[in-house]
Amino acid sequence: MGYLGVGIFSVERAGPNNIYHNSFAGFAFAGFVISIVLYSINIIFFQTKIPKIYGIFGFFGPLFFLALYYLFTSPLIEWLLLISILAFIVPLIFWIFLK
Repeated sequence: MGYLGVGIFSVERAGPNNIYHNSFAGFAFAGFVISIVLYSINIIFFQTKIPKIYGIFGFFGPLFFLALYYLFTSPLIEWLLLISILAFIVPLIFWIFLK
């Protein structure tokens, strides 16, 4: 729902003080980061073929940028959060398909 809301309320139609866009973006990012953190916990504490350092990055990287996003809502931090999410998801997809 959050990702759909970000598409509907893009920066051009963000509402007063960007409230709609920022609310849906926060909801979408929180969902992505929660799923990454749970997956990272699985990588860290259980035997998987994925390196544990990758799970540690997935636990701390996106979580750090999510905290910054909620503290300082700025477009730069929003993009850094998106890049940290993609930095976890894209290599994971390649790892799963190649192994």
